[in-house]
Amino acid sequence: MKQTTVWLNTHFNCIQPIRDADTAGQFRIVTSYHSRKYADVILADLFELEPKLADHEYVDYALDFVKRHQVDIILPGRKMELFAGRVDEFTALGVKVILAGDAETLAMLDNKGRFYDALGCDLLPVPSYKVAGNAKSFMSGVAALQVDHPVVCFKPTVGIFGYGFKILATEGNRPALEGIDPQLLTELSPALFALGENRNFKEQLVMEYLPGEERSVDCLAHEGKLVRCVVRSKLADGSRVLEHNPLMEEYTRRLIEKLNLNGLFNVQFKDKDGVPFILEINARMSGGIAMSCLSGVCLPYWALRLAMGTATDADIPHGKTGLRVMELTHAVVLP
Repeated sequence: MKQTTVWLNTHFNCIQPIRDADTAGQFRIVTSYHSRKYADVILADLFELEPKLADHEYVDYALDFVKRHQVDIILPGRKMELFAGRVDEFTALGVKVILAGDAETLAMLDNKGRFYDALGCDLLPVPSYKVAGNAKSFMSGVAALQVDHPVVCFKPTVGIFGYGFKILATEGNRPALEGIDPQLLTELSPALFALGENRNFKEQLVMEYLPGEERSVDCLAHEGKLVRCVVRSKLADGSRVLEHNPLMEEYTRRLIEKLNLNGLFNVQFKDKDGVPFILEINARMSGGIAMSCLSGVCLPYWALRLAMGTATDADIPHGKTGLRVMELTHAVVLP
């Protein structure tokens, strides 16, 4: 049996779950990255150190990579918009690219303000927000939100991993901020100074602060339809609980249908007063995908099978819930 070659350019922690699910040895996994920082790449059949490339050069490199390594399917975890913009060139080579959407959809998901605008107010709970492109609109947005929301936060409209997220502290809301990491707190004047006032102001999403439980939903979709998802609630000790949560599944299903999403991606929710609000959609696998695979449904494996046409929705198991999980590192002896 000829193996199907899969290329991962990050999210290497899904390699072992794919291996575990792939009992027939159907997939050959090749990987690349611009450094050797991820130990998981030793699990791949091949690792290539990427040269330093500008964005406009990366797709040319990718087209050459798939030819040299006879790649059949690409499961990109970064530079997705670049792949989406030239996906026809990969299709012409007979290579499938698993993406959450087309280039326009990915650009919208990448900008939290545009994403919220696209949802409207009737689909599911969306936090109150303002988009600020300069210091003046930032201050007016904060003032408008503080009328109904004593605690307001902000973050860049484009960004990852919570970089730039801050909570505004005032004389009046200090009691509500008890127990929050002080490094997340700032006041209005230093916030404006850090944002560069008007000179180098990076567009911000100003929104009501959501203090409750956070959930991450790892999704597999096909042409605007939810196929399977795993809901992970985040506990303070770093562990996760795999939940049976019909409301999260319903909200996720609505998002997928509204935005016609596909492939693998991650949806983030956060509670306020017991109500789950949408935070964002990451148009890629989450860093915690390996924990979701412990449910018994390996989403990346089944995404590959669906892309190949060797499985249907009905073949995919439903994940177990009620499990408390955590991702650990461990030492190994290298050959």
